[in-house]
Amino acid sequence: MVSPPRLLAAVIGAVLLGSAVPAAAAEITLRATRPGRPPVVLRAEPADATWRIRVLDANGRAVQRIEAGDPDQGRPGLRDADGDGAQDLWVPSMVGNANTEYELWRMDPATGRFVPAGTISGFQFRRDGAWLVAMARNGCCETTYAFHRFSIAGTLVPAFSIGLRYAEDGKVESCEAAAEADQPDQAARRRWCAVRPDGALPGRGL
Repeated sequence: MVSPPRLLAAVIGAVLLGSAVPAAAAEITLRATRPGRPPVVLRAEPADATWRIRVLDANGRAVQRIEAGDPDQGRPGLRDADGDGAQDLWVPSMVGNANTEYELWRMDPATGRFVPAGTISGFQFRRDGAWLVAMARNGCCETTYAFHRFSIAGTLVPAFSIGLRYAEDGKVESCEAAAEADQPDQAARRRWCAVRPDGALPGRGL
């Protein structure tokens, strides 16, 4: 027979053990909207240092299985990355001091399936015309705006970047554009070089 003190200790230990389980340990449900069609339901469960995600049909049957990201880095989310009106899947894979890297999966609005598009990193993301802009912070006074477009195959293509450095009074000290797959767009460069630390940002936030 277990003595009352030992029984009480066992109960307390079980409670403490249960409270130590991280919040990410529970299965979560996501509903990705798309134009003119019912939302797509996803069930995400953390396992073996990855998210195991099931994409369900209208009857609740799994029609696609995805493994992506790292549960220790945060929960999956939904944002429209490409501007087609359908919510895409963002799964965090690494969190830094200021920026987070995501594995991005684009939704095909017609089929409700998700296609891997690549990785993208930043602390904030915006749509500016044809581009997906990732804002990354470098220390106290530097911000890099990385402009991406999507290839015909649906993968992320780093197009060009714009780097701003601010002086102590908040004025732009320098603004440099760098080509990657494309030459920097001069209209975009003028818009983003005019951004102040606490000012309005071009484009639309995700």
